[in-house]
Amino acid sequence: ASQPISFIPAEKQGRTVLGLLVDENSNKLYAAFWHFRSFNQKIPAQLKSFDLKTGKLLNVFNYPKGAIGNDLTIDGKGNIYSTCSFTHQIFRLKAGGNNLEVWSNDSTLSAGWIKGFSLNGIVWNGKNSIYVTRTDNDGFYRITINSDGSAGVVQQISVSEKLKNLGYDGIA
Repeated sequence: ASQPISFIPAEKQGRTVLGLLVDENSNKLYAAFWHFRSFNQKIPAQLKSFDLKTGKLLNVFNYPKGAIGNDLTIDGKGNIYSTCSFTHQIFRLKAGGNNLEVWSNDSTLSAGWIKGFSLNGIVWNGKNSIYVTRTDNDGFYRITINSDGSAGVVQQISVSEKLKNLGYDGIA
């Protein structure tokens, strides 16, 4: 289409979408919703999936209390990964799964955190690793995906001085 088409109506709760992911293989759009004004209260943060062609809501997956979904990526097996900027965790929705699970809770991802958004951008490298960024400290990390699908070693990657103080957001 030459013009954008809105096919997902605004929510009555007034939540914001932080992360979007298109999975053309399953014909789904994933969106991470949260309500920044009532965060951690009555309205849970959620990952929702929609039919990519019709916009029909297909599934809703709640994040645990205190967690939100920020950025999203998908691996070659169809597992969805989501960063949480406040709990410093990476959540995973297994392909065909019914709930979000903590995939990585490594303390390396929260080291030195004081306040504000931490984990943010996330991308799968097409092989056996996930890369994530931190907004608060310009951190860039590689997490190996073990052969059983669990999170492996977290390695901080040094970046050039030219790439510092950018407040990393999404990566692709």
